[in-house]
Amino acid sequence: MQINFDKLAIFLMEIQNGYHTDVQYHNDLHGLDVAQMMYLLIYQGKLAQMAELNYLDLVSAVTAAACHDYDHDGFNNGYHVNFMTNRALRYHDKAVQENWHASKAMKVLLKPENNFSEAFSTEAKLVMRRRFIGMILATDMADHMSHSNMIEFKI
Repeated sequence: MQINFDKLAIFLMEIQNGYHTDVQYHNDLHGLDVAQMMYLLIYQGKLAQMAELNYLDLVSAVTAAACHDYDHDGFNNGYHVNFMTNRALRYHDKAVQENWHASKAMKVLLKPENNFSEAFSTEAKLVMRRRFIGMILATDMADHMSHSNMIEFKI
């Protein structure tokens, strides 16, 4: 499994450019901050060892962290649901923003010039996609406690 680092750089630049600078919190600095924190947790916090993460897990986690609020419009899920926006209608009022971020970021990844995972096997691509999407969907605070209760680390 080999990452194309030139395409990874192009992918990350497009992700950065897809964050809205006029959104006060869910902007490119927030995406970078979450990706950096994920990296620190994985390596300095020894999350990789504790959770027995493999290379594909690590790639999925860091890229999902960078993309988790991609193309955020500054509104929350409640706003979209209450005003029946196109996003809410598209995702049936469930994790509206999170589904949006995952879908839009995955479309960026699948562009040939951005696809840093092009050399991955078909199975590895599917696993990465599931993990990437799952991690972004897990950022929906409405489901936060159910996700938190699933995790048990032995320190």
